[in-house]
Amino acid sequence: MVTAIAWVLHGQKLDMWGFVGVGFIISGVAVLNLLSKASVH
Repeated sequence: MVTAIAWVLHGQKLDMWGFVGVGFIISGVAVLNLLSKASVH
């Protein structure tokens, strides 16, 4: 979301490795939310 805002408001663009990093972050969050057995407090 921050990347999208920076792209729209400031014209900043990501290179290939930026997209790879964002993809790793999104996939990590998805794995933690979908597969984790930890309970929410």
